[in-house]
Amino acid sequence: MLATWSYKDRDTFIQRLDPRTRIIAMFTLTFATAMVWDLRLALIPFGVTLAALFLARLGWREVRRFVLVVTFFILFLTLLTLLTGRGGVDVFSVEHPIWQGRVLGLTLTISSERLAFALTQLVRLATMALLGVILLVTFHPA
Repeated sequence: MLATWSYKDRDTFIQRLDPRTRIIAMFTLTFATAMVWDLRLALIPFGVTLAALFLARLGWREVRRFVLVVTFFILFLTLLTLLTGRGGVDVFSVEHPIWQGRVLGLTLTISSERLAFALTQLVRLATMALLGVILLVTFHPA
């Protein structure tokens, strides 16, 4: 199956930018997102990405399939990280448990640190995914 991005020529601020500017901005925001593990700081590139999405004037019909599929994977990875607690080992040193229990024979612990780490991971992955879709949908295929 051949899949293409639905490029439409719009007279938007994002499409009027030089393509090199868009690529540099995307890589800069992706790098800034990848370097940050504090939720408050991760919300800054996320907000810039949402602003770019708004400025690109992309409709829900154009990005719906991508958003639904990627949201499933992002939520799955975030939930897996939250339940296993594997991702934030180097980020936090002390855990404050919110809930501990056994599910299907597995001992699970949800702490405030794991929850914050999972939310940060969710924001980071969503930022990078939205940056990718903005870049792909606003570039002329020719």
